[in-house]
Amino acid sequence: MGRSSRQSTHAIGVETLEPYRQKGLSSTLAYPLKNRLHQEAATVWWDCMDSNIGSQKTAEKAGLFLSHRYEIAWFSYPAQ
Repeated sequence: MGRSSRQSTHAIGVETLEPYRQKGLSSTLAYPLKNRLHQEAATVWWDCMDSNIGSQKTAEKAGLFLSHRYEIAWFSYPAQ
C-alpha cells in the first residue's frame, strides 16, 4: 500500500501479490487509512481502470465511492 499527497488530496495505491488477492487485505488496510485522512479533512483519491473490477470493489469495501470518470490516452514508443 502506498500513499501520495498534494495539498489536502491524498491518493491511495494498493498492489496485492497474486496468492493474497481476494482475501480482503487491501480493503482492510485502506479503510482505516481513508477514515484517518477524512478526520484530517483530506480528500482521498483512488483511481483505477474501468476494466479493473477488483480494484473498484476494493475501493468500495474501503468506503470510497465513484465520483467521476475521465479518459486517458496511451502512447507507445519504439525501443531504440
